[in-house]
Amino acid sequence: MTAHDDAIEQFNHGEQEAGIQAAVRDIDAHPHDASRYSVLATMLITVRAYDQATTLITRALGLFPDNPELRYSWGLLAY
Repeated sequence: MTAHDDAIEQFNHGEQEAGIQAAVRDIDAHPHDASRYSVLATMLITVRAYDQATTLITRALGLFPDNPELRYSWGLLAY
């Protein structure tokens, strides 16, 4: 199991804060992987941390402007 999977597993098993922190560390370790940003954005949206999610997605779209997962997350926030 990768750190990416660990973050998701922690979050899905009720340890939202630990999962979010693990996802942040995962982005720090893999800053050129758009899926890492998408996972964290989904976590932040789920816990209603909309301002943080907006900041993250804006930053991620600057790095990966054509990524469909990030564009979908942006749409979720706009809705």
